[in-house]
Amino acid sequence: MRYATILLLGVIVFVSTANASDAVNQKISSHAFSQDLQLFGELMKAYHPGLYRYQTEEEFDKKLEIARQQFNSGGTTAQAFLVISKLAAEIQCGHTFTNPFNQSQSVKDLLIDGNDKLPILIKRIGERFFIDQNLSSHSEAKNGDEIVAINGHSMTKIYQSMIPYVASDGSNFAKRYHRLDMDGFSTKQWFDILLPLLYPPQNSQYQLSYRSRERNKIVSEKLFTVSAIERKNRLQKINPLNKKTSGERWQFKMLNSETGYFKFHSFATYNMKLDWKKFLDNGFQQLENNKAKNLIIDIRGNGGGMGDVVDKILTHLTESTISITKYAEKTVYQQVAKKHKPFLGTWNDAVYDIREWAQSNGKGEYVINNVRRYQIQPADITFSGNVYLLIDGANNSATSTMAKEMKNNGFATLIGETNGGNLKGTNGGQMFFFRLPNSDIEVDIPLIAYYPEHTQPDAGITPDIFAEQSFEDWLAGKDSVIELTLEKIATRNQ
Repeated sequence: MRYATILLLGVIVFVSTANASDAVNQKISSHAFSQDLQLFGELMKAYHPGLYRYQTEEEFDKKLEIARQQFNSGGTTAQAFLVISKLAAEIQCGHTFTNPFNQSQSVKDLLIDGNDKLPILIKRIGERFFIDQNLSSHSEAKNGDEIVAINGHSMTKIYQSMIPYVASDGSNFAKRYHRLDMDGFSTKQWFDILLPLLYPPQNSQYQLSYRSRERNKIVSEKLFTVSAIERKNRLQKINPLNKKTSGERWQFKMLNSETGYFKFHSFATYNMKLDWKKFLDNGFQQLENNKAKNLIIDIRGNGGGMGDVVDKILTHLTESTISITKYAEKTVYQQVAKKHKPFLGTWNDAVYDIREWAQSNGKGEYVINNVRRYQIQPADITFSGNVYLLIDGANNSATSTMAKEMKNNGFATLIGETNGGNLKGTNGGQMFFFRLPNSDIEVDIPLIAYYPEHTQPDAGITPDIFAEQSFEDWLAGKDSVIELTLEKIATRNQ
């Protein structure tokens, strides 16, 4: 039996519906799930360094108890996934979540890789939602038609009901909205995962209501579901660019004789084939060769990655040595307990015992590094013209650090939307991946908390100039934010 799940006043309500995935949607007893919740609580308290950044221990325990009560009569793997996802999201840490990429194959088969996805891609512009790509073989909807409802539920309601299950740092929900956005590259997207859980298809069909621009009326159609992989394959036949990796999608070009443009889709350079350092050197060499006066650096849609990329870019933007402040780095453990080790995986075995790294501060924390400053030396080729950094709610971790440093040091004018990071700091650095034994659900735990030198507000980094994509420009294939930036450059040069 498959269940639709609705969040009402903070309580998850399960509604039974039929679905073809019943065979792998395993039943879980209340006792078994209670054991999983106990382990979840133990591991979070033992190893999560930011567990109480936005909540007290009493509040966390209360949330665990509410989750137990919701499973008083038992439930299914799908229901457990929602409960655990919500618990993780309530920690308000952008790196603590039921990571779709790290789930077991059985959970992926049920929740991620199933044939229960919409055959369309959705474009969110402000608080409106449009068909970005119609990849259904039998729908008359056109790209640019506005989506009114899915299965009779408004898009606003659908997004609002998904938000509690998606992770972000603090009360800055910009990251949550961007994590719900769809693109043609990933086959493991939160909208795809949550839609069939909260608003399941009926008889392998979704009821799509949209406002047809061509017919000037609201049209309702039934769309047969597809898998995310099948949808991506259909998209690649239309647009081969969707086959490119994030490294291959790095871009440098001259927009005109005086303005250069970098686009960085990701700073996760550890899995790139691209020689990214050489790419940056070549780009800044071209700026010098062209005697460029302006540079646009576009990190919209970039969720972060390696801080080395940020440092490398900064070396090309300063003509003298600059001092960068590093946040304090703290953990809440020194050595993993033997009873916990079987449940914890990691990419770096050294984190099981960090007694050599982390020293007690006498407050129940272990300090790896206090707030410190380090020097950025200028590169051989530097750019001294006007720099514009384009940001949005996707930016977190390394890209949030980049926005902060470029704004604080006066390196760039920030244009776009409030980013998805948080000025109070974040958690990350090293990770544990733990799998709950009864529900088979995996959760990521970051191991290092980063704290600023001085108390900061619970907020993201705001741009100097607010700008967002307009529907008219998007439909015409124009980028509103780049267009506005070029207008600002033209005005500045007058």
